[in-house]
Amino acid sequence: MSRPRIAEDFFDETFAEPKLQKAPQAPPPVTPPRAEAQRPEPKPTPRKQPKPAAEPEPSETKVRTTLYIREELHEKARWAILNLEKAPRSISQLIENALERELSRLSKASGKEIERHRMALPGGRPRVTA
Repeated sequence: MSRPRIAEDFFDETFAEPKLQKAPQAPPPVTPPRAEAQRPEPKPTPRKQPKPAAEPEPSETKVRTTLYIREELHEKARWAILNLEKAPRSISQLIENALERELSRLSKASGKEIERHRMALPGGRPRVTA
């Protein structure tokens, strides 16, 4: 008796009703390979230019992000959330509120509104130039 293959249950094969053998099918027709002379030369692909980024619609969609902050600061934020009545209910809310205040302060300090970066950033790893 042969060993069961992957995704094949031993008991199904052992105790199932005998299966009827299928008639052999004819192999698919073989097409001859194309001659090398008939193949067109590949065209060189032009470098992609960055496209202007589309304006996003303002929404309440949240984005997951990773932040690295000092452990002491993280603990103080947790204690504030747990112990203070007027504190936000989560660290995410606390950070979001603080980030909005800081962006507003930066905007006032620079004297202009913070605008969207217009050109798309290049993809991939930075190249090392020597």
